[in-house]
Amino acid sequence: MPEASLSFAEVRFIDREEVLADLRRAAAAARRACAEIRRVFLIGSLVRGNWTAASDADVVVVVEREFADLLERSRYQIHSAMIPTDTLVYTKAEFEALAADPHSVLSQNLACALEL
Repeated sequence: MPEASLSFAEVRFIDREEVLADLRRAAAAARRACAEIRRVFLIGSLVRGNWTAASDADVVVVVEREFADLLERSRYQIHSAMIPTDTLVYTKAEFEALAADPHSVLSQNLACALEL
């Protein structure tokens, strides 16, 4: 006899304004906790207006410090209760170099970025 399986679907709607408010709160909390955070940007589909229910929030964090390894960057992740986040953490020098490179993904997204 075949085993019973569960079938379900999750329906998720994104209220962009509520998500932006939550991301702004999260960015403000991160700045309070980590004084070395200089800037926080939202890039990607939520800014461009072509998000879907499966979208995440693409966040860029600029920090005034250097990192010995990749793991040190993890403490600067921005988290939202409303939407998954993908946080890219850059030193100020890395950010400036990528922003000046017209071929970088960061540079190509900064024109429409939303500073949080």
